[in-house]
Amino acid sequence: MRVLVPLLALLMLSLCIYSYFELEHHSPFPGVGKIESDYRFYVGKRVLILGTVKSSGEDACIISTDSHDFAIAPIPAKFGDKVEVLGVLEENHRIATEKVLVYERLNYYSIFLRSSMGVVLLVWFFFRNWRFEIRRFKFMGGD
Repeated sequence: MRVLVPLLALLMLSLCIYSYFELEHHSPFPGVGKIESDYRFYVGKRVLILGTVKSSGEDACIISTDSHDFAIAPIPAKFGDKVEVLGVLEENHRIATEKVLVYERLNYYSIFLRSSMGVVLLVWFFFRNWRFEIRRFKFMGGD
C-alpha cells in the first residue's frame, strides 16, 4: 500500500503529460504545429486553430497563435479573448471559418482563480487533520 499510492499518482501524472504533448497527433484536424511543417499541403483542408484575438475589425479578425497570425471573418470577440477556430485553410494565413468558439478573457482566467481557491481549501483541510513530523519525515494523524 505504501508503494501503490505513489505509483498510481506517478502513473496519473505521466498520462496527463502524455495527453498534453500528444493531443495534436490524435486530433482529427491538423493544428498550428502540423500546418507549420508543410503549409502548402494543408491549404484547402480543414484545420483547428487555438489562439488569442489580436484585433477585431469590420472586415477581419486576427487570431494570434504561438507562431503565426491568422485572419478570419469578423466575430463578436474582443482583444485578448481566447478562440478555437475550425475552418478551411486558405492562402496568406486566412481561414474560412465553419465554427468558432469564443472564451471571454475574464471567464478564461477565472478558471485558474477558482482552481487556486480549491487548492488552498484542499491544503487547509489536509493540514487540519494531519501534521508533518520532521524527525520521522512523515505525516502523522492529528490529535
